Amino acid sequence: MMMEFMVLFLSTLMAVEGGLVTKAEVLPLEQVQSGHAAHPRRDAARANFLQFPLYGDRVSQGYYMTKLWLGTPPREYKVLIDTGSDITWLSCKTNLTGQLQLTRFDPDNSSTAEIISCKHPACHTVLPSDGVCQDSRNPCQYLINYEDKTSTNGFYVVDSFPLMMNDKRNGRIDSTAKFIFGCSTFRSLTNDADGILGLGIQGASMVIQLYAQGKVPRVFSHCLSGKMHGGGFLIFGEVELPDISYSHYDPSRLHYSLSLESISVGGKTLPINPGLFAQSSYRGTIVDSGTKNGILVAEAFDRLLSFISKNISPSVVYTFDNFGYPCFTNDSLSFRDLFPLIHFNFVDGESMALHPTEYLLEEGYSPGFTCIGFGRSEDFTILGDLFLKDKIIIYDLERQMIGWLIYDCSVVPEVGFYPPSGPKSKAFISADLIPTLPHRMVAAVFLHLMFIYS
Repeated sequence: MMMEFMVLFLSTLMAVEGGLVTKAEVLPLEQVQSGHAAHPRRDAARANFLQFPLYGDRVSQGYYMTKLWLGTPPREYKVLIDTGSDITWLSCKTNLTGQLQLTRFDPDNSSTAEIISCKHPACHTVLPSDGVCQDSRNPCQYLINYEDKTSTNGFYVVDSFPLMMNDKRNGRIDSTAKFIFGCSTFRSLTNDADGILGLGIQGASMVIQLYAQGKVPRVFSHCLSGKMHGGGFLIFGEVELPDISYSHYDPSRLHYSLSLESISVGGKTLPINPGLFAQSSYRGTIVDSGTKNGILVAEAFDRLLSFISKNISPSVVYTFDNFGYPCFTNDSLSFRDLFPLIHFNFVDGESMALHPTEYLLEEGYSPGFTCIGFGRSEDFTILGDLFLKDKIIIYDLERQMIGWLIYDCSVVPEVGFYPPSGPKSKAFISADLIPTLPHRMVAAVFLHLMFIYS
């Protein structure tokens, strides 16, 4: 999909013409709590879980989708799942009307939809001081630019989100949450999804919004099937599986960014400066379901390709395809038998193994031709769907960890109770605010400021 990308800057709010005013209110930042003391709603959330089937695949479509029901009466929308961005948005009246078969969200057709206006404290808090959004009648707007040069913009709304919850103690229960998302009036993305489901680390992310309302714990997982017809599942809740490997992510970063220490190929550690993997505004190893393949920081990319090309059969010829991926041709042997096992080794001792089937691109090429699914970057490393497929990937925001386990994505695992432990998240929104005040949204959910890789 368009999701050979990462969100480079998340959202900037600005004024537009037109006097739309909302009834919703936003609590000022000083009223947003940063702790997470024991609370009955939060304890209940640990027993709740949500389950969504996934559609699409990495090869023919290039992305994975799920379906959301929003509004009153509820309507169904197809959204791409993206752990590399925080804002969920749906197409509204866009520039592509008539060109794509989209289900468009219209606030006028939902009795519970409220447009978030410029008078909200959130807009005044996060706007850069450049004089925009001076008219309180205007809607609070966003602009998202993606790394593949696509973009979208529009305005924020809040609406009813009906949930079919599963409760380990009480069985199936129906519930409703308030959900803030974008109503896009422009999109240069040309895929057939109605929008994007933001599952990132910041406050506007769906998991954090639902957690703040006591609906689910701060942990979710996905399993992206690499089989021909794709599919898989998305679960909000803690899965019960043995032998899961975990590595901590850095909560101060804007994405799920792991601390990579080294890369081993065929049991040999490549001579790469560990400082290239150090966490910073411009570096890190990002886990992103919105990226189709992967990206390696330049020196690691060069060392990896050099080692592989020197240590595989002389019958294999090294070249590049039209997209810049390193490729190989071979007339006789199976590529799976020729290429080595790669390990990504993290600073806390865990390692992610990548077998040839997990990093080679054989689809779409002629027989005897394959490519390695890493692009080259001067700054960052991204683990996209090529490396995440056929694994259950767990995003544990409570413990600030990412987990992974090779898994059959056609089998939905058991979901258990979530233990009330772990470090506090800096992206926390008080659960006391939203459930008891259904028309009051928290300004902290907009703390996803501009972030640019340069």
